[in-house]
This record gives sequence, structure tokens and C-alpha cells, in this order.
Amino acid sequence: MNIGRVIRGLRVERGLKLEPLANDLDLATSTLSRIESGRHNPSLENLERIARALGVRVSDIFREAEQAEGGQAVNEPASEYEAQSVQLRKLFHALSEQNRSMAIDLLKTLLRGQKQSGA
Repeated sequence: MNIGRVIRGLRVERGLKLEPLANDLDLATSTLSRIESGRHNPSLENLERIARALGVRVSDIFREAEQAEGGQAVNEPASEYEAQSVQLRKLFHALSEQNRSMAIDLLKTLLRGQKQSGA
């Protein structure tokens, strides 16, 4: 089972570059590259961090790897929540650093308003 191929597919699908993702994960770019190419198996801790950064669960990575091994291409999220998470992550990463900060501030403001209204 090549989970590295699934990780690479998810990263590319989300429009993420190898080096910035590795930096976000506090991994050497070469380490993430070896994981994606199947030359290195990630520790469970690193796999959990990679999954979180890609907006999926570790079980989703294993499921996709297993299905790909059986000849099935699986690229659709397992739930509507995951689909929304993927969409938000793509949009967020497409923003400039300044606009990312504004987006976070907006979300915090919306959350405060929601808490105050009891919704």
C-alpha cells in the first residue's frame, strides 16, 4: 500500500507546493518528498500531522491507498464536512498573507457573534 502516492495526490489536488507544506509540518522537504515517493514511511505522528494539514483523517489516507491498490480511483471526500474543509483550505491557501489574517479575523468575529446570539 503506497500511502505516499495518496499524500502527494491530496497535496497536488489542494494546490499545495512540497516545500511550503514541509515547512508548515516542520519536516525537511527531502523527507516529505521521500514519503510521497514511497521511499520512506512516515511515523504515525507525522502521518497525523500530514493528514491534518491536508484536511483529511489518517483513515481517509489509508482508505484511498487501499482503494487505489485495488484499481479504484478515489478523489471524492468521504463527507460533506470534508468537502467543505477541502474547499476552505484551497481558498485559504490561495489568499495573500494579509488576506489570510483578515479571513481569520472575520471568522473569529463571526464565531463571537454566533456565541452571543446563541445560534
